[in-house]
Amino acid sequence: MSHSLDLFTPQIIQDVKSVIDASNKIVALTGAGISTESGIPDYRGPNGVWSKNPILKKTSNVHYYMNSFEVRQLAWQDRVESPIWKAEPNNAHFRLAELEKRGKLTAIVTQNIDRLHQKAGSQKVIELHGNVFEAVCCSCARRYPMPEVIQRVSPQNLDPRCLHQQGQEVCNGILRSSAIGFGEVLNKSDLESAYSYISNSDLLVVVGSSLVVQPAAKLVPFAKKTGVKVVIINASATCHDTLADYFIHAPIGKVMTEII
Repeated sequence: MSHSLDLFTPQIIQDVKSVIDASNKIVALTGAGISTESGIPDYRGPNGVWSKNPILKKTSNVHYYMNSFEVRQLAWQDRVESPIWKAEPNNAHFRLAELEKRGKLTAIVTQNIDRLHQKAGSQKVIELHGNVFEAVCCSCARRYPMPEVIQRVSPQNLDPRCLHQQGQEVCNGILRSSAIGFGEVLNKSDLESAYSYISNSDLLVVVGSSLVVQPAAKLVPFAKKTGVKVVIINASATCHDTLADYFIHAPIGKVMTEII
């Protein structure tokens, strides 16, 4: 039976805290909501990137990106202005890192591409969607540090290309983020690793994910089918709240402070 909390009550906070304290093999599944308190907006929330500017969703779709100069131009401008480059982990990231240090958290499976879990000290992080810290050439597969490419963006160079020298020719291939976008398949080994960790866990804690994007959203039903307890912590309702043993709708940083 699920128990919900839209506002804090001492009893349900204590119940969730007790579940975490009693668990020894915890897996965390995190989404964009865990990083909003670090100044990185989510995608679908009221103040989300796509809610405010729906066309930006096309920059995450490989088909639109590869076939439209305008979409690539928009994507590069968004990268230049992204708060990711200066973002620091918040309390929720640090609390999960602390659980790992205590030997209770076995892995973080994240949908995020900001690497804030690693910056907070977490060691075992499975990045389902990769990250944005490298640019990769779609022609020759050459990789570049993303900040290096961003420095080349200017009014005269709105769509920076690959500069790799191939014989007498410069590659000039389209560069894109190494993050996995819509229209692409997730890394098979990362997804298999996520399922493996969850199947061997006793608790799945979902933090800051709307559980809309597949295949990550399938991890919650899988956990329940496997007999793993589920706690969902998100600012708003998710698609799988009814599957959770506990779901909490409240500010994530505050909740994480209370339960860990």
